[in-house]
Amino acid sequence: MVLSVLALTVIPLGHAAAQGGLEVSVGGVSMFAHRSAQFEGAVGTGSGTMPGGEFLLRLRYLGLAGRLFGGAFAADSGIEAVGRIHAGDVRLIAGPRFIAADIGYARRAFSGAFGDRSWPFARIGLRSTLAIGASGLSAQFLVAYYAGLAGDDQRGRDSGREAETRLVYTPARLPIYAALGYRHERFTVASSQDVRPEVMGGIVVAAGVRFGR
Repeated sequence: MVLSVLALTVIPLGHAAAQGGLEVSVGGVSMFAHRSAQFEGAVGTGSGTMPGGEFLLRLRYLGLAGRLFGGAFAADSGIEAVGRIHAGDVRLIAGPRFIAADIGYARRAFSGAFGDRSWPFARIGLRSTLAIGASGLSAQFLVAYYAGLAGDDQRGRDSGREAETRLVYTPARLPIYAALGYRHERFTVASSQDVRPEVMGGIVVAAGVRFGR
């Protein structure tokens, strides 16, 4: 439903603005992830799929991007990594395509055997998009640091970092894109009583509509 509404909004905008150098894209994204989490000294692992959506609006050196995704993790070992993860962000992009600042607000939520928690954080990063000749392929790189704010339960402060690489294909004659990549995240919540680190990584696939380059 969300992707349908976004597509109905973005497609007319893309037709109207593509000639003016505006890059517009909206699509679905899914991460096939493995998660390792620690709680009160015990470590557990789990696997799951995190589907969601993403969008990008960009004109020359300024842009706006966002994504929302989440899913459930089943246990591989222990119960510490079992539960649901939901994450979303909105970011401002500033700079040329080959190297640009990627800064915004994000939120991450967890629900599982140890209760429900939600943490907001500032996301400070860099991104790069490099065209591979005239093939329609491009390589994308993204790194970011999480500068945590107090969680909604006011117990603990979050921090972390992420890195993602993608190979993106955009046909010359079709307003679509497809991407394949890998994403790695480290996320830690620390308080005076406990430190709860987790690591998550996995293959990312994405596809959608895109206008402009």
